[in-house]
Amino acid sequence: MTALRSPQLRRLGPPLVEAYLARPAPMLVPTDRDDLKAFCHWLVAHRPDEPIDAALRALELPDFGAFVADQLRGRRGRRRDLATAYRRLVALGRFYAWVTAIGAVAINPLPPECRTGWTRRPMRGPAG
Repeated sequence: MTALRSPQLRRLGPPLVEAYLARPAPMLVPTDRDDLKAFCHWLVAHRPDEPIDAALRALELPDFGAFVADQLRGRRGRRRDLATAYRRLVALGRFYAWVTAIGAVAINPLPPECRTGWTRRPMRGPAG
């Protein structure tokens, strides 16, 4: 069974992810839904025999390193942008900060630098 056809992902996502995304809109970053969906698809493909909610609760730092490496692997002759991989990692940091806060996991598996909100830098005009 491929990750895209997984019965675990037929809904929006696993229950833990659905609960996170059901929070009030001002608390979410617009790209979180897509970033968490990409991670869940990767997780189902890499842990096909484990229920996804259990897998989400059992992840450790090396698992996130494998996800980032997969995100940066070339596809169709092109590598995914580093900013996209970073944004997805930070989205996971926000998700795991919430999961830890509600007591679904005891310890956030991501380092503190991945738990902060992703912000855009202000655009600068031409030097001059």
